[in-house]
Amino acid sequence: MVKKILISQRVNILEFEINCSLSTEWTKLFNNFEKIQLIPIDINTNLFNFDNDPSILGIIISGGNDVLIKKERFSSNKNYESYLRDNFEITLLNYSLNNNIPLLAICRGCQLLAYKNGFNITNNKNHTGTHHKLISVNNSKYLKRYLNEFSGKVNSYHNQSIENINNNENINVICKSEDGFVEALEYKNHKILGIMWHPERNSSKNHIHDINLIADFFNLKLKQSLVIILCAGKGTRLRPLTNNVPKCMVKYKNTEIIDYILASLKMNNLNDIVLVKGYLNEKLKKINTKEIINEKYNITNMVYTLFKAEKYMDGTKDIIISYSDIVYSPKIVKKLNDSNDKISVIIDKDWYNLWSQRMEDPLSDAETLKINSKGYITEIGKK
Repeated sequence: MVKKILISQRVNILEFEINCSLSTEWTKLFNNFEKIQLIPIDINTNLFNFDNDPSILGIIISGGNDVLIKKERFSSNKNYESYLRDNFEITLLNYSLNNNIPLLAICRGCQLLAYKNGFNITNNKNHTGTHHKLISVNNSKYLKRYLNEFSGKVNSYHNQSIENINNNENINVICKSEDGFVEALEYKNHKILGIMWHPERNSSKNHIHDINLIADFFNLKLKQSLVIILCAGKGTRLRPLTNNVPKCMVKYKNTEIIDYILASLKMNNLNDIVLVKGYLNEKLKKINTKEIINEKYNITNMVYTLFKAEKYMDGTKDIIISYSDIVYSPKIVKKLNDSNDKISVIIDKDWYNLWSQRMEDPLSDAETLKINSKGYITEIGKK
């Protein structure tokens, strides 16, 4: 059964209407998980419609809008947007508590949890469009793995900050920023976690840790893709470097090319990897990979090599096919893995400059294609 997670939305008041919206980055984030559907809900949603629904796995209070921290007249649309959203999301919080549904609160959601439990909220321009290191304050039920594995900086896009207090009967403060403001908290007796950073923003260097955070908190299964790496070729143009090793084992800056590839895959949680070997196959040994040998590597091409791994192409997983002699970064792998199209190809638009450094006539060797204005391939293989 496909499970569902409810997620609240930003409120925007226009001249004649009230709109609710959600960043598409949330959809991209949840594309990393199996059998889960993200359900956006707005301020007029009747939560009783979800009563006794066994498919509801959790709730997310998303970022956007400030928390209304003063009892005052609504002198601006901004205040009224906050008022509408605060009221609905307090109802959403109570629904979580009453029905024992896990709740993850992001940024302004974390601020709302804190404000409702007696913390002071203060305006803070120094936390807008920047990054912070996390300083642990107390042990955590729900951020233990995250804090153990990640030591970088989290993103920060909020106008308001939470002032730390030493003791609260309901709340455990997990960590704070270097300037002393609360960055994460959790309820002591309910599965409710608040974080001040945005896990959905995939430009973050710690995005893989944020994916694991979501998976751990909601007990989600990460979607796995099969990676087939073509390693059979002789690499004759790299001789004498390939006289004694396959071309994927040639070193670039003291590291084998294949190790750059495996590191980029690992950083994207891609661990189901098949190496299709051929030339000097006994030299190529990498842990936690499957191996297939193309014994006919000397008289066959890459397509033949690919289909030596046909038994793994059973239709249960997406498949990523990679050459073994290209250095690419983790963000390239992520961009490919995030694609929702049935077939996607990564290309280097600056290829001509690179090929010109290798040979006088780059087109004589390059693999070419044409793309239209929408980014779709219209022709491939012609020169």
